[in-house]
Amino acid sequence: MRHRDTHLTQRTRIIALHEEGISRRGIEQRLGCLRSCVQKWIQRWQNTGNLNDLERRRRSRATSQEDDIRIVQAAVNMPFTNAKAIREELALEVSKETVCRRLHQARIHHRVPAKKERLPDEDHAARLAFAQQFVGKEMEFWERMVFTHEKSFCPTNYGKIHLWRRDSPRVPDAQQGASVLDLPSKGCDMNPIENLSGTIVNTWEPHRERTAVELMDPARTQWELMRGDQHLARSLVTSMPDRLQAAIEN
Repeated sequence: MRHRDTHLTQRTRIIALHEEGISRRGIEQRLGCLRSCVQKWIQRWQNTGNLNDLERRRRSRATSQEDDIRIVQAAVNMPFTNAKAIREELALEVSKETVCRRLHQARIHHRVPAKKERLPDEDHAARLAFAQQFVGKEMEFWERMVFTHEKSFCPTNYGKIHLWRRDSPRVPDAQQGASVLDLPSKGCDMNPIENLSGTIVNTWEPHRERTAVELMDPARTQWELMRGDQHLARSLVTSMPDRLQAAIEN
């Protein structure tokens, strides 16, 4: 079998055969090594008289100590960001893998957020009652349903958002010709429109959307794309029985 490199013993044999006048091709055939390997060690011997491996040069560190501190601080300040966003935020001329290594060296790892706390018994009971009440409904029932949802999208440099609003229902009531389902306060996973909000958030680049104005354009663009996707709307509506069944089982 041919090898790209040789041990010191075989390197010595290459030199011995060469000094006996054996051609490089002949040495290749006798020892079963690559011709490039034979040429390499003959040339090394002629130039340096040394057959040992050369000391490997260590690459210079791509980041300074100050850069390392900034990378760690960025991850601490923005725990939901990623290595690419940190690199661009700090204008570092390194790969995202380097950013990850610096964070790992600081014992900071990119993990799934901790699970939410256990639901109180009263919230669990309300979820179960709602799911059991409507799990047997035909698909026609859900197809006539109007799903509503209120979501606040907050840019990274804003705190908790408040707004002024009249004391009136946010959804139509029965007096306006519509029946309102009393969805539990901890039942957002049973409302398929929650998926749309999640899709909008997942398309954002957190290191860019810093103000309310910068959030508006990507949010509107993604919303219009989803509005035109009839298959998406249909799949969300038809998911209701499965959502309710999952609430019952869990």
